[in-house]
Parts: sequence; structure tokens; C-alpha cells
Amino acid sequence: MYKLIIVIFMFSSLHIFSQSASFKVIEVKGTVDIKDRLGEWKAPVEGDFLLNGTEIFTGLHSHISLEIGSESYITVNQLSNIMLDAMRVQKELISSEIYLVNGFVIVNAKDTDSYKNKVTVSFMDGRAVFKKAGGEIYLRKEYGAIITAGSGSISITSQLVNAYTIRKGERCAILPGGKQLTNEYFLMHNITSPAIGANSEMEGDLYMSRFHNFYTDSINSNDYGTR
Repeated sequence: MYKLIIVIFMFSSLHIFSQSASFKVIEVKGTVDIKDRLGEWKAPVEGDFLLNGTEIFTGLHSHISLEIGSESYITVNQLSNIMLDAMRVQKELISSEIYLVNGFVIVNAKDTDSYKNKVTVSFMDGRAVFKKAGGEIYLRKEYGAIITAGSGSISITSQLVNAYTIRKGERCAILPGGKQLTNEYFLMHNITSPAIGANSEMEGDLYMSRFHNFYTDSINSNDYGTR
């Protein structure tokens, strides 16, 4: 009888861990397709639990939101492609990892009384870690990534810089190859003429005119620089 109780407890624990260690779909809008780790395709619906290894694709004017803990979310916006790498539950910490292949993700990682939440978004040439923080990452392979902090502080690393932190209202970027443009680059570009940080005037113009300005325009007037 004692052994039976232990076996039942073990299976119950595994079920609870599986639930808490999955990305829960809480909203789907428009055209969203997912490919599981077995290579099978389907359209997700609210209430689904997505396992590690799942790949997500969103269409035009579409998005999917995933819950990763109470009041903590990842939203994959339109025209985006991400991989769900891992979610681990270790004592009081829920650690979620995704890989942004291309597109736009919004992250909110909030601690609760019961546990802490950490979300790591990796992408070409860098990664951003959200702990008690919210923000967004917009990536296009040919131009790089823009990371914007909406709340808290986001720790960012790239191939050429060990670490950099942005706080609420700040922004930085990582260019292809790993070069980092800090928040001061964007401030100086808005306040004065040429910004310090780009390798050349051409690089600055490329970033602001062909990439950054599309990202900051109203979504209704463009589709993340595709026009």
C-alpha cells in the first residue's frame, strides 16, 4: 500500500510539472500555424499547451499570446517565426527560453508571491533576459534587432559586448555580426544630427531610415518595414 501511494504521487507530480512546464495558449488572432517537435502542423487554439521544440509562425495581422506563469506572457506578433526552446521549473523559478528567428515578440515577466519568472529571448547575434521586466524585440535578419524596455530592466548580451542593460523607456540594437548600438545612439539621433555609435554615416542612415522608422510607425500604416 505504501509503495502504491508513492507511485500515485510520482505520476501526479509529473502531470503537474508537465502542465506548469508548458507554454499555455491564451489568445489566437488571425492565421497562426505551429509545427511540433515531431514535424506535425496544426492551428493552435486557446487552452492548448505547447511543448518545448514547437515552432510558431504568424501571418499578416495575426498574433498568438502564451502564458508562462500568472501575469507573465509572451506575445508573438504578426509576420513572425519563433521556436519554443525550453521551460523549466526549479523551486521558486520558472525559466522560459525562446528563439526569435524573425519578427516581433512582446514579453512581460512578472514575479508572484510563489515564484520568480525569467524569460530569455535568443536571436541572431544576441539575447535578452527579462526578469521583473517587460518590453519588445523586433528582428529582421538583414538589419538586426531592436530591443525596447517597457518596464523594469532588460539584460542584453551580443557577440561583441559582454553585457548591456536598458531600463524603462530605453532602447538598444544589435546589428548583424553582433555590434551593439546603445540607448545613447537613439537619443542623440533624435536630439542632434549624426549619432555616435554607428561605424559610418551610411550605417546610421540604414538603421534609422530603412529599419527603425518602419518599426516606430503606426502598425496600421505599415507591416514592420515590408512595404
